[in-house]
Amino acid sequence: MQVIAKRAVLDVLCLLALAGSAGAIPPPWVPLGPFGGSVATLAVAPSDARTLYATLDGQGAFRSADGGLTWTPIHGGVATSNVAFDPARAGTIYLATGPGGLQKSTDGGGHWTPLHPPLRGAQPVLAVAVDPVRSSRIYFGTASQGIWRSTDGGASWQPALAGAGAIHELAVSRTAGIVYAGTDAGVLKSNDGALSWRPASQGLPSGTVSALAVAPSDPRTVYASVDNGVHEGVFRSKNGGASWQATAGPPLPVPQGRVLALAVSPQAPATVWAGTDPSGLFRSTDGGAHWTAAGLPPQEQRVPAIAVAPSSPGLLYAGVTAQRMDLGGVYASADGGASWMRRNQGLAGLDARAVAVPPGSPGVIFAGLSGPGLFRSGNSGKRWARVALPGPSLPVNGIPLVDFEIAPSSVSTFYALALSWLWRSTDAGASWTEAFASLSGPFLQFLRVDPADPSRLWGGSINSLFKSTDGGETWVPLTTPGVLWCQVFDLQLAPSSPSTLYLAGAKLDSTTGCKFTTASLLRSTDDGATWTEADAGLGAHSVTALAVDPLDPRLLYAGTGGAFIYPGNGVWKSTDGGASWAIAGDELQERTITAVAVSLLSVAWAATGGSVFRGADGGATWSDRTDGLQAVTIHKLLIDPADPRRVYAATSNGVWVLTETD
Repeated sequence: MQVIAKRAVLDVLCLLALAGSAGAIPPPWVPLGPFGGSVATLAVAPSDARTLYATLDGQGAFRSADGGLTWTPIHGGVATSNVAFDPARAGTIYLATGPGGLQKSTDGGGHWTPLHPPLRGAQPVLAVAVDPVRSSRIYFGTASQGIWRSTDGGASWQPALAGAGAIHELAVSRTAGIVYAGTDAGVLKSNDGALSWRPASQGLPSGTVSALAVAPSDPRTVYASVDNGVHEGVFRSKNGGASWQATAGPPLPVPQGRVLALAVSPQAPATVWAGTDPSGLFRSTDGGAHWTAAGLPPQEQRVPAIAVAPSSPGLLYAGVTAQRMDLGGVYASADGGASWMRRNQGLAGLDARAVAVPPGSPGVIFAGLSGPGLFRSGNSGKRWARVALPGPSLPVNGIPLVDFEIAPSSVSTFYALALSWLWRSTDAGASWTEAFASLSGPFLQFLRVDPADPSRLWGGSINSLFKSTDGGETWVPLTTPGVLWCQVFDLQLAPSSPSTLYLAGAKLDSTTGCKFTTASLLRSTDDGATWTEADAGLGAHSVTALAVDPLDPRLLYAGTGGAFIYPGNGVWKSTDGGASWAIAGDELQERTITAVAVSLLSVAWAATGGSVFRGADGGATWSDRTDGLQAVTIHKLLIDPADPRRVYAATSNGVWVLTETD
């Protein structure tokens, strides 16, 4: 590989540095997709059928103001329950975000105020509800600390029920003070606003109440599903929970089948929808005497969320789970379920572990997703198409496509890695072959390509390093004398010096083993044949991410991580190939770093949690550049090879891009 002349590169950089206006407001991040995700709950605003909220498994909360045509992230934290509306105050909503966290917004999710219920420890909030008659009365149910109650809109809280186990569902009647709770031991009912409770499970089998719904037009009609592996199905009460009768379905493969969600028509108490796993969505118009499939595409077999628009009963939404070969997300029906349209634009809820941009191919982006696989966009993320990989093609649902690499010396040679599966393309992704599959290759967590030879690869497992010289067909382990690894996190090859390698991770502590690790970084200048320690003075428990300056093979940035309860210690910098290290700025100290990158402009970037920081002056100072980005975790940062001012982030919430203007 011929190294680009430094003088020509510097000329380009000077022009780029002069472009843009000084003092401009930093641009926001823009989500690119692929869009979708595993929807946990859906809720429609009481007075606006087109205002819709979705919570996604592990990926936060989203809002749509146009019936799901487009979505906007409103909270990047981990949403653990549903969105609950204050019917008397438009825009006031409640959301549980992470263990013990309860948030309130008065502008539809634009801004949030944390509420502080006095829970003990990291307690998940599983359900939130607002009394439709007295909207200052709020209820929430927890995993093990019962039900809590507020009568002043969340300003203060009182325990309302203890010792009931997990509270999976809360349903509030339009009759003042009546609340139902779905627990591990059936249904409980309160007639006095959660001050007192009594069992309301006569006729129900024993087991966990997995869904619960009160008919809006008839508060005495209540539906429940019970999950005990034998009697799964929907049950109906016509007398406010005094007694229950089994309905005729929906048809499920017991014991595997479950009813995950229930919704009742705002006008007709006998019309009810049931979202199931693994049989899809069903509808009954006679109180459960008969059930029919509700028309979702056949691949949508797991439906955890249903929402009917209170002000427009024919408008129905269904939330589905992202699975192998499917992006999940939200479907909308304007005719009560006769026909459906997927509505995912902006719903950034898919876990993107890898992102790659081929040099010389404007607008082309590849994204590797956990579960659904590999996707390609040819128009800068406006549309995505699945890349068909041969053979097993992620045979186990949930296995992440963990890395995607483009050979620097042959930009039409691509590699896609999914732990113990590796695919290779030599025609820019038009066709693919298996390099190795299943247990015939090592269990790899990252992949790197030699800058000078597209057939030479390095891959890191949990505590080992491997090398291939035949495009991944065969692998040999490499030894690193003197270091006992607890975990190998990253390997980087110097772009301007292909034989220079840096290997980073955490090494065994002589007294505590892997419980209290020490940062380890090794350097090789002979293509991995020999290694020397390059971590003197590096003050951290582990090195989780590395970046090598594109023009200087001795200029390094190391992102540090923690061991067990210990945090990382920010970003460190070496200007002498790891012979010595110094902390790069004070702003990121005691933070765990998940990704680092450095551009041709010598601008450093670092990710910590869901935040991104820009390092000016070689990392001497860091500024927060997270504006617009809503992500729980950032896995990878990538500098666009055609424009060093453009940065991509592969996150738990899809691929995002930031284009600097100054």
